Amino acid sequence: MLLYKVVPASVWHNAHADGEFAGHAIDLADGYIHLSTPDQVEETLARHFAGQSDLVLVSEELALLDIHGASIQITPQNIQNAEPGQQVVVRVSVAFAAISWIPGFLDFGDSQLIAESSMRRESTN
Repeated sequence: MLLYKVVPASVWHNAHADGEFAGHAIDLADGYIHLSTPDQVEETLARHFAGQSDLVLVSEELALLDIHGASIQITPQNIQNAEPGQQVVVRVSVAFAAISWIPGFLDFGDSQLIAESSMRRESTN
């Protein structure tokens, strides 16, 4: 499943400069990174970014970084079936060797870069 993170371009560019992305204001306030499925992007833009034009869809940015072979697992698989308050887990893993911008002299062997986030579904709207 494809997931998107919508952020102002300035926030994303600062994250590149800092070497990490801790989240945008709403992520920091809620304690987790908000993501959108393709079907949710339009509503996310209307609800949280109305009138803003200098935005970045992070999934598109990740493609530009030349990261291939990433595995995204979402539990439950169909988050549309999750009940309000039910835990939803997103786990992303990718082999270090598949990340083109990691310098070649850093040999991580067959190790995987893994990130996992747990959240609760807020509503069915």
